Amino acid sequence: MLKAFEEKVDIHRRTAGLIFGYTNKLELSADFQHPIVDFLPKDGPERYTGKTTRNAGNYDVKKHTFMTSFNTNAQKYEIKMDISEWRAGQMLEIFHAASPNIRGVFHRDIKDAIDSSRVLIDPMGGVRVFNGRMDDIYGEAYANIPQRTVAHLVQGAAIKIDEELNGDTEILWAEEKHDALYLQAPENNWEVYARLMKKHMETPIDFSIYCTLKRDVKLVIPCDCEVSHTNYAEFEKVKL
Repeated sequence: MLKAFEEKVDIHRRTAGLIFGYTNKLELSADFQHPIVDFLPKDGPERYTGKTTRNAGNYDVKKHTFMTSFNTNAQKYEIKMDISEWRAGQMLEIFHAASPNIRGVFHRDIKDAIDSSRVLIDPMGGVRVFNGRMDDIYGEAYANIPQRTVAHLVQGAAIKIDEELNGDTEILWAEEKHDALYLQAPENNWEVYARLMKKHMETPIDFSIYCTLKRDVKLVIPCDCEVSHTNYAEFEKVKL
């Protein structure tokens, strides 16, 4: 999985390939190529299914809750797809069979930390104490490190970008959306700012110092850049 991140493999497409039967195992190698899987539309129903199944599996979401959130968000994002509770359970079973270390290592180690101290520390040193009922907090705990890590990364990137711009009046911050930053820049000079954003959004995350789940890993989350020359709704991906 770590190698797949380093090689910028689209894990959600590969997960979709497994769920829809295009492949018979979770293919994470950059050398693997598939005429359908690797070209699934970014915002299409299949990749949406792969992404939502992976997120649900990571956080140990149960099949009824998964079905509800899957269908609600599909309707919200105008994705013409819905699933039954039975299908939701089947998708989660396929995911966990292909990724046994999610439950066997990640969930186990989070449970051990909660049971022993009720405390989790993310890679940036952020501490959270869980004070709820023990049978209610595991789900929150599974989501804590991934969610807080991304928030710290993105908000930290915004601060570093602002510092590097040093009072630049050509730009205007528009929005921060958990895993994305929006910036308004001059149309004839946007690439300078896009490169600056990409640089700080791809800051390595060191899991070896503070994190409760210590690993000798510096993880770089790939950052895509999109530009709109017309309005806030019509963005196109650009290569830098």
